[in-house]
Amino acid sequence: MKNFLLLFFLVFSALNVSSQYQDSILCKPDKYYWKSYLTDTRDVILFPKHLTKKDWYFIGGTLVAATALYTQDSEIQKFYDRNNDNETVNNIIDYVVEPWGGALYPSIAIVGAYGIGSCIKDERLKRVALLDLKTLVLAAGFSRVPKYIFQRHRPDPTNAFDHTQWEGPFHGLTGNYSFPSGHAFIAFSLAAVTATEYKEKRGLVIALYTLAALTSFGRTFQNEHWSTDALVGASMGYAFGRFISRQKNWTLVNRIQP
Repeated sequence: MKNFLLLFFLVFSALNVSSQYQDSILCKPDKYYWKSYLTDTRDVILFPKHLTKKDWYFIGGTLVAATALYTQDSEIQKFYDRNNDNETVNNIIDYVVEPWGGALYPSIAIVGAYGIGSCIKDERLKRVALLDLKTLVLAAGFSRVPKYIFQRHRPDPTNAFDHTQWEGPFHGLTGNYSFPSGHAFIAFSLAAVTATEYKEKRGLVIALYTLAALTSFGRTFQNEHWSTDALVGASMGYAFGRFISRQKNWTLVNRIQP
């Protein structure tokens, strides 16, 4: 979490710097942008009151799929364990795919998108970059909550991949934070936000969700998570991103640069 806070500070500083080299008319977020971090947090906590019938169907479908997949968690991990010794595949996961579920790669992309948007005066791109920044920060926090509640053990070949080990919330912080996958949560939340804002660009939408899916897969393939961790994390992240996209509580405004 400390890394996320440090990167947030660096990203925020970079976004301000990128605006200093533009024309005298600056397009920056209004005062409600920073306030929306708090109001969105409140609304996520109170999310049941905002759910639609379609949302409930999505939750029900996820629960059914996760329950079915749970019965196969051990067998799936045993299969991955027998076939995850390819160095090239593991390097691709480590350096190309998996970091998109963390803080570094998304932060670089956000700064780059905002900088490009400032240079070419693309207000939409700047808005999406700021929306992604908020999503990254909030997703990093909210993805931790169920981890501390359920405290599920990660896949471990030394105990025959026993997928039934859950500590629950009453044993302190045990360090067992497998459920759900935070990488899947973050990757899918960012994909959902960006894809919603650019929904007319089909190629981009497919690429975003493909990258998020590969990020989730990489976590299970390398025995960092069970398949149900990835599925639930991805579903929660997708729902979280869609929810944030619906929060139209800030905008960009033109300001005169002194």
